[in-house]
Amino acid sequence: MRSTLRGFPVAIALWAAVFSAPAQAELKLEGQFLAEAACPATTAIRKPESGPEVLLDVGTVYNVVGINRANGSHYRIKVPGAVPKRRWVAKECGRGVGLIGEGVGRGLVLAVSWLPTFCLSKPARPECRDLDPTSSTATAFALHGLWPQPRDAVWCGVSVWLKDTRWSDLPEPEIDRDTAERLPVAMPGVASGLHRYQWAKHGSCYGAGADEYFDDAMVVLDPLNASEVRMLFTAATGTVLTASRIRAAFDIAFGVGTGKRVAVVCDKAGRIAELRLALDGDIAPGVDPGALMLAADPVEKGCLAGEVAVAVAKG
Repeated sequence: MRSTLRGFPVAIALWAAVFSAPAQAELKLEGQFLAEAACPATTAIRKPESGPEVLLDVGTVYNVVGINRANGSHYRIKVPGAVPKRRWVAKECGRGVGLIGEGVGRGLVLAVSWLPTFCLSKPARPECRDLDPTSSTATAFALHGLWPQPRDAVWCGVSVWLKDTRWSDLPEPEIDRDTAERLPVAMPGVASGLHRYQWAKHGSCYGAGADEYFDDAMVVLDPLNASEVRMLFTAATGTVLTASRIRAAFDIAFGVGTGKRVAVVCDKAGRIAELRLALDGDIAPGVDPGALMLAADPVEKGCLAGEVAVAVAKG
């Protein structure tokens, strides 16, 4: 790893600082869980149970101590008599009662960039130097980041001094081969180390490992890039789009009301730089992005109108 830091031990310490949180993170939550089905209560969410199966007792109330992420899929509960006592149970197996804490009502924001706008202001960036104006990358939404809410949910378990560390000097997130192949297409900023920064700042608060964090972001991004919203942008390159037209395209693509969950961000020159989608709920393969959006609170329009930039040919 290329680094401006002095000495190998410091680089190791940097790695440890970013990945000090466990892969299966947990947000604190207090309240109770009423079991409505005899579901398994497990020691891990995604791994096979190594010990004897523990099932919930229907009608029994369990104390809740955590959730796997903001508005996540599993509660952490205490099961009397079980070893270990703290176990994971799927939300659909019952009903949460009186839940309070950092794992409730936070939601997510998916930020996607219009790369030609970014490249007009940052032409020296690697993803911009190599951008082919005729490629699909130049006319698709690029992943900026998936941001747990509220906005100050950043740098969870990460040393404060890392905020000023150059992106390329941050450790590479631990992702599998499939994600590593797909991510540079979805997030061209990988060439500049954007994925390292997004994982350290926002992914560290997501409540899951880096592989799941980026996969979940692409679960929502891919349908967006296959939708009427992208068609609207590609057809409007070089012209001005209003926030109202963009929101109307979301209503067509993902259901009436989803447009109210989209904020438009413009740069100082009046070009559309980014869309920010408010989401709420657990992201999983095959999930309906519209349902995630409708579960979130409406947001302000942001920029009322902006130009859809065209990628500039190099040379």
